[in-house]
Amino acid sequence: MSEEPTYRENLLDEMFEKTARKGKDALRSGPIFNLKQVDVEISKDICAAPFPEDFRVTLQELTGAQEASCADTGGHRPMALGYEMAKSCMYALNGAPLDEMRKAWLWEALGMGGRRRVVAGFALAFSQDDTEGAKELLGKLSS
Repeated sequence: MSEEPTYRENLLDEMFEKTARKGKDALRSGPIFNLKQVDVEISKDICAAPFPEDFRVTLQELTGAQEASCADTGGHRPMALGYEMAKSCMYALNGAPLDEMRKAWLWEALGMGGRRRVVAGFALAFSQDDTEGAKELLGKLSS
């Protein structure tokens, strides 16, 4: 027979004090925590645009506000939401940060094959699946 877990009433206060910005940085915009990044290798052969070489797209975890924006854009339809979130996660190409205009262009230039690769990388990297199979598949997307 297992005991009921004990939940500390002041956990939120403790976490807030440890992580909240203080002083001049308190009102700075941007993520509160470090956001996870993963690289997804894209073969030039699966893209719509004639890229001269294979390349790497860096995906970065979204903030809560970015997720909400994706839900609005995706119309709360699960499939559209997944694609919108994957597109929004695109952060850099070969290490060079993407602005919104280049991100929109890249999404189209990837073509169906490249977009599906980005979506697969997004789904594996930011899911709660820590199984060896998921890690192995993500490794294949990044190598």
